[in-house]
Amino acid sequence: MSKIQIIIDSIAGAVGAVLGFMYGEVTGLFWALIAFMALDYITGVVVAIIEKRLSSEVGFRGLAKKFLILVFVAVGHIADTYILGGTPAAMSAVMLFYMANEGISIIENAAALGLPVPKKLTSIMEQIRNKSESEDE
Repeated sequence: MSKIQIIIDSIAGAVGAVLGFMYGEVTGLFWALIAFMALDYITGVVVAIIEKRLSSEVGFRGLAKKFLILVFVAVGHIADTYILGGTPAAMSAVMLFYMANEGISIIENAAALGLPVPKKLTSIMEQIRNKSESEDE
């Protein structure tokens, strides 16, 4: 094995270890949050393009917010693991809260493009957000 391959493997292992520490087991809820975040960003860019408001500064701000969401998820996992004794309460509440926010943002982006949005879908997202907020108290 070449030295370059050993370096690449070592870096990949270190990144994997850090991600494992920060997020633990990657669940369906985590993948759903990632999907919501990606869809929100994409629909936001589409709205900005159509409304001729596309800006690299605004785009970077959106990516920074997504990064901070992942930071909060990591904080939730670390709190669950080391403070709450392994109960996945904080991480799940954080993910549900941000999934609801991202879902509402996707709905707002669709409405901005003139797409009719089912009221039931908006209601479900608001219920999820409200439930996750009440769990935080």
